[in-house]
Amino acid sequence: MESLVVGDIAELRPNQGTLSLFTNEAGGILDDLIVTSTSEGHLYVVSNAGCWEKDLALMQDKVREL
Repeated sequence: MESLVVGDIAELRPNQGTLSLFTNEAGGILDDLIVTSTSEGHLYVVSNAGCWEKDLALMQDKVREL
């Protein structure tokens, strides 16, 4: 996730969130997101309602690359 957004996502404590920017490979801003670390060790991501499909597709593409 840290390769997609600005901010230190790995250092979020359980149930702590942060406002972040979703960026492309050149560092351009695609969207703003809220990223929260859950108590189960997962990340909960909230994007803008109008961009969720595009954001999800880009995140899924990045997961496939890894």
